[in-house]
Amino acid sequence: MKKILNIIGAAALVATVALTGCKADDFPTPSAAGIPQAKDYEELIRIDVDPQTNQVTFSLDAKGVMPVWIIDGNQYSTTNGLQKIYAGSGDYEVEVKILNSNGVSDGSVYKTFHIENSIVDYNRYYKLLGGDDDRHWRVDN
Repeated sequence: MKKILNIIGAAALVATVALTGCKADDFPTPSAAGIPQAKDYEELIRIDVDPQTNQVTFSLDAKGVMPVWIIDGNQYSTTNGLQKIYAGSGDYEVEVKILNSNGVSDGSVYKTFHIENSIVDYNRYYKLLGGDDDRHWRVDN
């Protein structure tokens, strides 16, 4: 009987310690007033281009928010420090929305960046298709 009382007493002690050590977590409640404005973060968006490898790094230097990168209108990423390699030279545009615990910004920021050189020589493929002379492709009528 004494052994059973000791087990019950130990269980009661463990339960008391476990229950008094817990408190409810305090989570903020989402609010429409707390939705970020994309234009407020325009100066904090960085796009770095490595001219040797054509690697582009997209980053947002802000705390408490995440970027939503929309690349080519169909690729989405929320990675801060996203890296992407572009094969062809030219001007490219990325759309950025801002996300926090209240939601996604209504507006967007559009940033343009330039790739100097192509890392793929397309002339090789043109020669494979058309040869070295002045051959032209035609569609049969």
